[in-house]
Amino acid sequence: MIERFNFYDIYGYLLPGTLLFGLFWLPFGLSIGKLPTSEISATLLLLVPAYIAGHLLQTVANVVVSSDVRDRQRRLRAPSSILLDADSEFSAEFKNNLAIKVNEAFQIPHLEDDKDRKAAFFAARAYLVRNKAAGYLEQAEGMYAMMRGLGCAFYLGWAYLAGWGLSFHWAEQGMGFGAWCVMVASGVGALIASGVVQYVAAHPATDKEERTQQQERALEANSFLAMCAMLFVATMGYFLGTWKPAPARIEFFLWAAVPVMLMAGMRCLLAYRSYAENFAKTVWRDFAGLYGNAALGGIQDPD
Repeated sequence: MIERFNFYDIYGYLLPGTLLFGLFWLPFGLSIGKLPTSEISATLLLLVPAYIAGHLLQTVANVVVSSDVRDRQRRLRAPSSILLDADSEFSAEFKNNLAIKVNEAFQIPHLEDDKDRKAAFFAARAYLVRNKAAGYLEQAEGMYAMMRGLGCAFYLGWAYLAGWGLSFHWAEQGMGFGAWCVMVASGVGALIASGVVQYVAAHPATDKEERTQQQERALEANSFLAMCAMLFVATMGYFLGTWKPAPARIEFFLWAAVPVMLMAGMRCLLAYRSYAENFAKTVWRDFAGLYGNAALGGIQDPD
């Protein structure tokens, strides 16, 4: 948790929230043929709901888009743990030195299990933040949060604009009974999937094999949650398209934007994976370099 308003709030919350607002406003803007107002007072008023929307978006994105990746055995694991495997890009000397410093600082004697590696990683990050040695670290964290938020905003925009596009060819005033059923079913499905994810997170297995199975179930629930969320947003776009019919001339621009949103979302989530891995590398490298190194301003006592 970053305690002060800084670039993380801008990258992680404000920019994704602003993008989401912009994509949801796009069909209305194309209909009236006007850009959003450039008055400073109106812009400042829009920043507050955009910031709040960014928080809500990241709350969902943090559940749906996991930073875990598959290792060589196809198991879902955190990048910070994979980096300490025997065949990782970190040298054996670096990992041995890191293990010594982690044990000295946090009394975690072994870094063999993912559970211990996770505890050591968060302790090392907290150590760097507490000792004001996390400037680049916070930048890396802000960048991967931004890419995750932007990716989810683009995917929601893709579904929303597709719903608007469908309203030009399959319009029933007031949305129609079938569309209402899809909206209700997708909303209920999202709630059920969220409950499954929260239950799995609250009841972690102690056995390694069972933990792997839990992660796979959580991944399936997350995928179902993402599908339900996009169905809900697409139906909402369809509802708005039938409730406030747009001029036919904007249909081309909406359908042209749909593949652009999809490709942009894919690129952002790929970049998110890369930034998440870079963030993990930065934590391990900075902690190993700074802890106990007086020449670099390292502090021996983590308290």
